[in-house]
Amino acid sequence: MKLKSYLRLEIKDLTEQGTFEGLLSPYGNVDDGGDVVEQGAYIKTLKERGNVVPLLWQHKPDVPIGSLVLEDHKEGLFCKGKILMDIPAGQMAYSCIKNKAVKGLSIGFETIKDAVQNGIRHLKEIKLYEG
Repeated sequence: MKLKSYLRLEIKDLTEQGTFEGLLSPYGNVDDGGDVVEQGAYIKTLKERGNVVPLLWQHKPDVPIGSLVLEDHKEGLFCKGKILMDIPAGQMAYSCIKNKAVKGLSIGFETIKDAVQNGIRHLKEIKLYEG
């Protein structure tokens, strides 16, 4: 599994219950690793694996802090997140987000189909494991 950081986290509304929403993985922009996720790259994984993935703290499978409900939009993979506020790791994550100590979202994934063009890898199909 590969880990990828995709965007700076812009919190418009983080509720006291730990819910938030935003773009988990945008389409069409070159990220810090020199990759571009192509529109529709998540369609197959959402169909086969469902649209709910675990929300892990720092990609650690032994530190789940909630879940993400995913939707494929034209601008990218949109998520509605729920942090588990009744566990210590969830409370810590909430505090880090609220106080802007966490600067972004990232995903754990496997590349299924890609192509390199002009030194930039275009991710055409991605199997998503977690956010």
